[in-house]
Amino acid sequence: LTIYIGDSPTDLSPLLHADIGIIMNSPSSTPGALGVLINRCGYRVLPVSEYKELYCKGEAGKEAILLSANDFVEIMESGMLDDPEWDPTAAKEGWKKAESKD
Repeated sequence: LTIYIGDSPTDLSPLLHADIGIIMNSPSSTPGALGVLINRCGYRVLPVSEYKELYCKGEAGKEAILLSANDFVEIMESGMLDDPEWDPTAAKEGWKKAESKD
């Protein structure tokens, strides 16, 4: 299981290659350059509290491929790292297979 946490456009590649990619939100209320780039690619970012929806289609058919958090406490409190029933590696593999068929 790989987890990558980033906050800038230069983090995009490692975020996408990790089983779980988490974008750290900027302290300001404006979306960061990384969030804008993800949106332009046609994907969406979910709050870390919605981790079970990762790699699932949502509004307007956009796939949720990354999570976002305001700080490390939010990640820990989400329960994502302690959930024995959630398998992000399998979810990502299923998503990659579906993407390759399109």
